[in-house]
Amino acid sequence: MALLSRRDRTRAELQSRLQPYAESEEELGALLDGLAESGLLSDRRFVEARTHALERRFGASEVRRRLHGSGASAELIDQAVAQMESTELARARAIWARRFGEPPEDPLERARQQRFLRTRGFSFEVIRRVVRGTEDE
Repeated sequence: MALLSRRDRTRAELQSRLQPYAESEEELGALLDGLAESGLLSDRRFVEARTHALERRFGASEVRRRLHGSGASAELIDQAVAQMESTELARARAIWARRFGEPPEDPLERARQQRFLRTRGFSFEVIRRVVRGTEDE
């Protein structure tokens, strides 16, 4: 219960954390099933919470990459990322404004700003529009 009280976890993550302490696979499976039935363990809730936490700092592709390693199902991850993509441009602009705040004055600065946004997981089209200051189409 201490593992779940700190933050939500996926079934796969919790299973790997509890595996060394379980007497048998059946016992661990029964425990995880009971937690899921009581609503204490939910992959959907984990994906939603983790997506919400990550979307303030990262683009859709980086969020997808980080969620993929969590053990959540690809279907849940795809749904969460699809919802994020509608706000990708606004989020990229907010992140860019916090870091830079003004358009680049030369090609080197433009490349630096583009690289920053790329490492945050934003698409090339979004990066181009943010750095050049292109308005919504």
